[in-house]
Amino acid sequence: MGGTTARVAPTRPEKTDYAAQKDLTRRLRKAEKEIAEIESELARTDEEIAAIEACMCTPEGAADASLFARHSALKARSEELMSQWEAAEMAAEKLRSLTP
Repeated sequence: MGGTTARVAPTRPEKTDYAAQKDLTRRLRKAEKEIAEIESELARTDEEIAAIEACMCTPEGAADASLFARHSALKARSEELMSQWEAAEMAAEKLRSLTP
């Protein structure tokens, strides 16, 4: 039986556990950072929507078609951001459930 077998150094469970925990923590921080960035952009978008809506209530604003176009675009962006936030929050929640 002249076959040679490669020797594999045994891995210590605590090193593996530590590396996995460190990776999980890194991924959770990244997900939470993404959530914060989305929330920040969403807040700015909502503020701009509110400002445009205030302008649209004036006679001059009511006659300005560009305000309506911008309002529509911002509302669509707000909905897109909410979808991104929901997905990011679900991913972060999954990671949180794995954290001891």
